[in-house]
Amino acid sequence: MEEKDIAPGKVSRRDWLRGVARAGLALPVLNLNAWSDLSAQGQQIHSPQPRTSTLPFSKEDDALLDQIEQASFKYFWDQAHPETGIVLDRCKAQNPVTSDLGSIAATGFGLTALCIGEKRGYVVRPNAEARALNTLRFLWKKLPNHRGFFFHFANINTGERLWDSEVSSVDTAILLCGILTCREHFSHSEISELALEIFNRVDWNWLSEDTPILPHGWTPEGGFLQYRWADYSEMMMM
Repeated sequence: MEEKDIAPGKVSRRDWLRGVARAGLALPVLNLNAWSDLSAQGQQIHSPQPRTSTLPFSKEDDALLDQIEQASFKYFWDQAHPETGIVLDRCKAQNPVTSDLGSIAATGFGLTALCIGEKRGYVVRPNAEARALNTLRFLWKKLPNHRGFFFHFANINTGERLWDSEVSSVDTAILLCGILTCREHFSHSEISELALEIFNRVDWNWLSEDTPILPHGWTPEGGFLQYRWADYSEMMMM
C-alpha cells in the first residue's frame, strides 16, 4: 500500500486505520508528522516540513484499540490454567470451554501478555508475577520435553502430550520468547533462574545435526519431521 492510499485527510480516520491493518503495517513505526527521504547519494537524511494534518486516531479509535488489547489479555489470563500456566489452544466466546487442549505457543504468548497486562494495569503485579512463577516452575519440573523441546499440544491440567503431537521447534521458540520477556520484565530472582534453566536446556545442536535448515520437529514414533523451516520470520525466532 502506498502512502497516498493511507495518508490521513484523504480518507476517514477509521477507514485509514482499517487500511493500515489490511496492509499489515506496523503502527508503532509509522511517523505521520515527519517523513524522511534519503538523498540521491544515500549519505544524508532530509526532514521535510511536518504535515499539517492531524493524527489518524480519534478518541473513539483509541478506545476501540484499548478494548481490543484488554480483551486479548483477558483471553490469555482466563484461558490459562492458574497452576500449570498452560493456555488453551483455542476457545469460543459464546460457548463454555470443554477442551483440555493446550498449546505451548499460546503459553508463550500468554507469558508475554502477563508483562503487557501488568504494565497496562489489567492485572496487579503480584498476581501477574505469581502466574509467571507457576508457569515457569511447571515448565521446568513437570512438562514433558525432549532435549529441552516441548510437545506442541499438552493437557492444560497435567501437561500430558496430546494428539500424538510433535516436539515442536518453532512452538518451543515462541514459548522461549515469552519466558525471556518475563525474565526481563519482572526482575525476580526465581523467575530469572528458571528462565535461564529452561532456555539452556534446549539442545539446538541436536535439532540441526543433520540439516542446515531446522526441521519442524520430532516425534518419538517417527524421528525428525520431513518439513523444514525456510521462512524468515520463524527462523529469526529460532
